[in-house]
Amino acid sequence: MAQERRVILAALLSSFIMVWYLHAFGRTTPQPKASAELTQPVTPAPEKSKLQLPEEERVISIESDDLKVEIGATSGAVRKVVLKKFERLSTGQPLEIGAGYPIALLQIGSSVNEWKLSASSQRDARWTHEEDGLSEELRISLDERAPTFTIEAVVINRSTADALVPVSVVASFGRADDLNGRGNPLECVLLTQKQLPWQRTYLRYFGSRAAINVPRGTDMATLTERYFCHSIKPSIVPVAASVLPMEAERLSASLSASLTLKPGGRQTFLATSYIGPRDFFRLRDAGFEKALDLGLLAKIGLGLMLFLNWIASITHSYGTAVIVLAVVVTVGMSPFTLISFRSMRKMRDLQPRIDQLKKKYSNDPKRINQETFLLFKENRVSPLSGCLPLVIQIPIFFSIWSAISHVIEIRGQAFLWISDLSLPDRLARIPPGIDLNLLPILMAVAMFFQTKLSQQQVPQSGTNEMAKVMSGPIMPIMFGVMFYNLPSCLVLYWLTNSLTTLAFYKLAKT
Repeated sequence: MAQERRVILAALLSSFIMVWYLHAFGRTTPQPKASAELTQPVTPAPEKSKLQLPEEERVISIESDDLKVEIGATSGAVRKVVLKKFERLSTGQPLEIGAGYPIALLQIGSSVNEWKLSASSQRDARWTHEEDGLSEELRISLDERAPTFTIEAVVINRSTADALVPVSVVASFGRADDLNGRGNPLECVLLTQKQLPWQRTYLRYFGSRAAINVPRGTDMATLTERYFCHSIKPSIVPVAASVLPMEAERLSASLSASLTLKPGGRQTFLATSYIGPRDFFRLRDAGFEKALDLGLLAKIGLGLMLFLNWIASITHSYGTAVIVLAVVVTVGMSPFTLISFRSMRKMRDLQPRIDQLKKKYSNDPKRINQETFLLFKENRVSPLSGCLPLVIQIPIFFSIWSAISHVIEIRGQAFLWISDLSLPDRLARIPPGIDLNLLPILMAVAMFFQTKLSQQQVPQSGTNEMAKVMSGPIMPIMFGVMFYNLPSCLVLYWLTNSLTTLAFYKLAKT
């Protein structure tokens, strides 16, 4: 009985870990207190009124193969970015980012500059500004090979005294995609420099009502939703960073540094922005591979996603590719499933002898456990081997989940009745406004039969109530609820996994 309890406990613990992992990312991360001094002088974060762009301002446009960027002729602020290679799902029009707030705004000194446009071409624009003995030049240019643009500021000290010039760049990002709510959270990820060995390199923020000064020097800031992001990195690192108050479903961050200029001195400040898919390989090609916090499981998932894309290139269907991936992974796991199946069958065959031991040493529970352990050892049986497939499958599922949730190619892909594999399948909407998602229901049914079949190999006795619970509907219902609002591509993967495992059990039984 003690061994059976351990089996049940291991299964329940694995399920609990999955529940926590799937739902932990929708919660707000506690914000660290700004107690440490920054390595660079802090420029005060721009006030709300300074972030609001003037309504009446002439706009110029620069354009590359990937981006069309609209810039204020006077403010020098990037007002709007159009991702030319991606469409808004609801309208079919090119995806636009920007609505009244600067996507990127350079600030020299303590106030927002009023620039004089000096030149513009298809891919770049230039401005000049003179103030308080400083000559300032601004250039915004597009990259021909990636969805990036560079903001370059040159500051020349025309005075006869030393000058300490604060420079900052404000970046913002709002939801551009048609996704909403829990399935599309806004997040600010900062790549920071550790001051102590145990500190995390990446800090995550999910918005705040007040400005937050980041306690450590920052190398890069990434503002992101599920499929798209705006990542910005300055040429001077580390810089002081602030996460600005969240307004109108928009995250903003300020990166600040100071330039020290001798009389006649000249210094340059650069900030490069990436605006495009939140895709590791595209970010890497643009030089922003450190924008995302990738753990070991996510890196494994990236390898599986390359395999998924390869399958999709052959099948021309991401739904079919997900099914094939699930079958391949499950078949690859079959040796462990077979070990589990054989172990459970041996335990079933040993049950009469275990019952004899319980009867023989009924007044000595410790002796029962010792003799049962020796019996298992003699027959090379592990009571925990029944959980082996689940224990191995869950990390694999986590790695796939962390990667497939951001695969831009799946966005908008239809399969059977599913209009978008990146969203819940929603077969219908039933009163009172509840979405009927069919895939999680089918998945729960498949898991129920899979559990029933696997538990047939477990020794059953009248007192084994926990085994009866495990073979009942509780676990499938729990998984069905847990998966109900997840992207349909993930539910399709787990459904296929359950059906393939069920078929394997049937074959192994015969």
